[in-house]
Amino acid sequence: MIEVDDSRVIRTKKSLREALLKLMSKHNLDDVRVKNICTLAGVNRGTFYKHYDDKYALFDDYLSKLVSEVESIGGKCLRYDSENDIHTTLIDLYMLFSVQIMKYFVKNSDILKGVVVNNKESLANFMFTNRMEKAYNDFLNRMRPVVKFEIPADVISMFCISGLIHLVMYWLETGQIKDIEKNTISIRTILQHNLYIQK
Repeated sequence: MIEVDDSRVIRTKKSLREALLKLMSKHNLDDVRVKNICTLAGVNRGTFYKHYDDKYALFDDYLSKLVSEVESIGGKCLRYDSENDIHTTLIDLYMLFSVQIMKYFVKNSDILKGVVVNNKESLANFMFTNRMEKAYNDFLNRMRPVVKFEIPADVISMFCISGLIHLVMYWLETGQIKDIEKNTISIRTILQHNLYIQK
C-alpha cells in the first residue's frame, strides 16, 4: 500500500518500532505477538495492519531505519562514489563501516543488549545480518569503478559482515561494546592482510 507519511503516521510507526524493540529486549521475535506490540504502543490492530503485513515487516522497517542511521553517522563514507575521496585500502573503508555499526550499538546499547541476547536463534538475527550484508554489498558495488576485487563483492560482504555482526553482538552482550578504540584495533589486527584486493 502506498501512503503519504504525514506526521501522525510517522509517530505511529515510531511508536510501533519502539514497542517491538522493548518486547524483543525480553522475548524472541518469533514469540512476540502483534497484539502485544499494539497494546504497548497504544495503537489498535487495524492501524498496525494498515502499515505492516506482520511483525516481521515491522522489524524490517526498523532495520531500514537502522541502516539509514548508520549511514548518517558515517556520512559520505557509506555513500562513497568519488575517486577523489578514496581511502588507502578497502580495509580502511571496512573499518569505517565497522566503527559506524559500533557507534550505533553503543548509542542504543540499553535496549539492544536484550534484543541481541533474546534473538540469537530467531529469524530477527538472520534478517539483521542479511540487511547489513546488503548495505555493505551495495557500498562495495559503488566502489567497483575505482577498486578491483579478486572475488565477488557479495562473497566479501557475507564474510566480513557475518564476522563483524557476531563480534559486535559478543561485545554488546559482554559489556565491551563501548570500547570502540580497542575493538577497532582488534578488527584491524584480524584483517591486517589485505587479501581480497588486487595488488
